[in-house]
Amino acid sequence: MSAPIARVGLRWELAGSYAGLGLNALTTLLLLPIYVQLLGAAQWGSVALCMTLQGLLFAADAALSPPLLRDVATAAVHGRQVAVYRRYLRLYGVIALSLFAVGQLVLLLLPLSGALPADVPLWPLRLVLVQFLFQFCNNAAIGYWNGVLQQRRANLRLAAALLVKHAAALALLAFWRADALAYLLPFAAVSAAEFVLNRRALLRTAPTGQPTVVAETNDIDVAAYAAAAGLGLIGGQIDRIVLSLYLPAVDYGRYFLASTVVLSLLQLQPPLLRSFLPRLATADAWRPWLWAMLRASLLLVALPSVLLSLAPEPLVRLWLRDAAAAAAIAPLLSLMLPAVALLAAYAPFATLLLSQRRYRLLTCINAVALSAQLLVLATTTTTLGARAGGLAWLVCALAQLAVVPLILRWRKAGAA
Repeated sequence: MSAPIARVGLRWELAGSYAGLGLNALTTLLLLPIYVQLLGAAQWGSVALCMTLQGLLFAADAALSPPLLRDVATAAVHGRQVAVYRRYLRLYGVIALSLFAVGQLVLLLLPLSGALPADVPLWPLRLVLVQFLFQFCNNAAIGYWNGVLQQRRANLRLAAALLVKHAAALALLAFWRADALAYLLPFAAVSAAEFVLNRRALLRTAPTGQPTVVAETNDIDVAAYAAAAGLGLIGGQIDRIVLSLYLPAVDYGRYFLASTVVLSLLQLQPPLLRSFLPRLATADAWRPWLWAMLRASLLLVALPSVLLSLAPEPLVRLWLRDAAAAAAIAPLLSLMLPAVALLAAYAPFATLLLSQRRYRLLTCINAVALSAQLLVLATTTTTLGARAGGLAWLVCALAQLAVVPLILRWRKAGAA
C-alpha cells in the first residue's frame, strides 16, 4: 500500500461515515411524523409506494459500488483513478437510463391496460424515476471519493444534499400543496443538481493528464460480481418474501418490524466496507487490514447486536409502546440479533474475497447460504411460524461463517 493511503486517519473516516449514517437515521426519525401529518393518510400512502419503488431500483447499486471502490483504489496507485471513474459512470448511466426508460414505458402502458388502481397517481412515480436517474449516476462520484479515501468530502456533500432536499420538501408541503408531487419534486430537482455539481467538482479537483484507457475494470468483471451481489440481496429479503405468503397479516407485520431492526443494524457494516476495501485492495500485506476490519466489525456491529439480544423486549416495548407486540417480537430478535453478530464476523472475509476478485467463491458462498435459508423456511414455517424466519437468518450466518477457514487456507496458500 502506498504511504499516502496508509497515513489516512481511519478513525476519522469511520467517525464521519457513522455521523452521516446517524444524520440520515435521525432526519428520517424526526421528519417522518411531520410528513405523515402534512400529507395525510392517502397522500402518504402514495409517497410510501414511491419510496418502495425507489428502494427496488437502488438495489442495482449493490453490484457496482463495491467493485468501484476497489478499482478506484487500485488505479489510484498508478494515477489512473479518473479513467476508472469515467468507465463506471458510463456503466451507471447505461443502467440508470435503461431502468428509467423501462419504468416510464411501464407507467405509460399500465393505465391503458387497466392494471393500475385509479387512485395511484402517475406523476409522483415518474418523478421517482427522474430522481433515480440522477441519484444513481451520482453514486459514481461518491464511490470515487470513497475509493481515494476522501470520505469526508463524500459525507459532507451527501449530508448537505440530504438537508437541502428535506428543507425544500417541507417548504413546498407547507406553503404550496400537501401532496406526493410536492414532496418528490425537490428530491428529483436537487438530485439532478447534485449529480452535476459533484461531477464538476470531481473533475476539477482530480489529478490531470491521466490516461483515458484503464485495465482495472471491465463489464465482465462487474457482471461476475453482480451474480454474487444478487444472491446476497435475495438472501437478505427471502425471509420476508416467504413469510409474507404464509403468515397471518398480524404475525407478518410483527415479523416485518423485527427484520427491520436487523436490517438497520446491518447498515452499520457499509461504512467499514468503504474504509477497508480500498486498503485491502492496495495493501502489500493484507493481514493487518483484515484483522483491523474484523476488530472494528466486532466492536461496532457484533457487540451492539449481542447486547441488544440479551434484553430485546424492554427495548422493543420502549420503541413501539405496545407490550403485546414487544412480547411477540422479542423471541424473534433473540434469534436474529446473534445472526447479525455472526454476519459481522464474516463480513471482513467477504471483503477480502471481493478485493481479490474471488467472485466464484463469493457466489458459491451466497448460493449455499440462500439454499440453507430456503430449506429452513420450507421445512419449519408451518410449525414455527415467524420464528422460522429468525432461524433462517441464524442458519444463513452460520453457513457463511463456516467458510472462513477455507478462505484463510486459500489466502495462506497464495502469495499473501
